Amino acid sequence: MSNIIDFIIVNYNTFDFVNLLIKSIKLFVSMTNHIYLIDTSNQMHLLEKICSDTVTLKNKKFICNDAINNAVCNHIGGINYAFELGNSEYVCILDPDTIFINKWEEKLIPLLDTNCFISNRFEPGLNIARPQLMFFKRKFWIDNKLRFEYFKDTGGNITLFCQKHDKKFFILDNSYNNKELIEKHAFPDIYCEQCFIDDIPFFLHQGRGGLKGDRSTWIQFFTVFLKRN
Repeated sequence: MSNIIDFIIVNYNTFDFVNLLIKSIKLFVSMTNHIYLIDTSNQMHLLEKICSDTVTLKNKKFICNDAINNAVCNHIGGINYAFELGNSEYVCILDPDTIFINKWEEKLIPLLDTNCFISNRFEPGLNIARPQLMFFKRKFWIDNKLRFEYFKDTGGNITLFCQKHDKKFFILDNSYNNKELIEKHAFPDIYCEQCFIDDIPFFLHQGRGGLKGDRSTWIQFFTVFLKRN
């Protein structure tokens, strides 16, 4: 397995969000990476057009794949399908309505020496990770013959596996679980939950955690933000 990060993003009518997310990967991820973009909205032509500027990035491999059959053409099916295509050492699954705003991989990768996965938040009522970001080593998944299955989002069955087998996982500081962190939001006027490394926000998920706002506000703000960086 190569020392590369495979990013897996499942899109369903979130074209502008996906475009910004991919641009943020370009800006804030130093390691070589492959992007597996699975479209479940049957509009791959539109997705390719909107994200066309990512195709020629140096050290990037943008993969649009509409080959999933109808039986598995959903969020979980797309993740499993894309996972099987890759062969990297690291895998990062992202919701499309998320974005990076700072560097992060040099601080997260060492955590995988002692943790099975890293997630951006936890659901106390269900006692499981419900990630918009999930980061892990491919070897752990393969060795344990794991697949994603729907249980209250992509992190449920994986969290239960770790709990059952007494394996460690890591939940990052976030303003969904700790509302006091809203005071440290990088962009307090943007409606989102934010995730922190060493007290510095690096990852944002649209919704839940700040002032109310709509999707157009998110798109407009981060289009400008990414251009400036």
